[in-house]
Amino acid sequence: MAEPLWYRWNGAAMIPMRPDAAQAQFFADGRYLLEAHHERSHARHKAYFAALAQAWHSLPEALVELHPSPEHLRKHALIACGWRDDRYIDCGNAEQARKTAAFVRPLDSFAVVTTEGRIVRVWTAQSQSYKAMGRTDFNQSMDDVLSWVAALVGVPRPTLEEQGEVA
Repeated sequence: MAEPLWYRWNGAAMIPMRPDAAQAQFFADGRYLLEAHHERSHARHKAYFAALAQAWHSLPEALVELHPSPEHLRKHALIACGWRDDRYIDCGNAEQARKTAAFVRPLDSFAVVTTEGRIVRVWTAQSQSYKAMGRTDFNQSMDDVLSWVAALVGVPRPTLEEQGEVA
């Protein structure tokens, strides 16, 4: 798949910012679907991660063991809020499920791996990268995560957001 290109609207046509790259990807008189991509706010993105770092620093010691870094906290919150990918492995019996879970756990230190009888459940947080998650989903996932984390640390969400903006 080709890399996306930036275009400028001149009021009548979309003009590629890099005509050489556009020429390499497209053919004259070809028909192509153009989809608007709205960039996320870099300032909001930065404040979000700062708020999570501030929240992590105020976690009680027992919760720091569960979330050893701000990244662990964020990914656990994403999983808890439903921003996750679910995988289920039928291992045939409970003993094999325990062995499979023990094998899978170290592959992703952020994943939630559980067993239920012969089934291994693996939950991994969805990526919030610019490439993986658009503005709408990012904003919703960010709102969900900040609400969950604010409840976890026992502060009102606006306070948590203000701390992120100040940091």
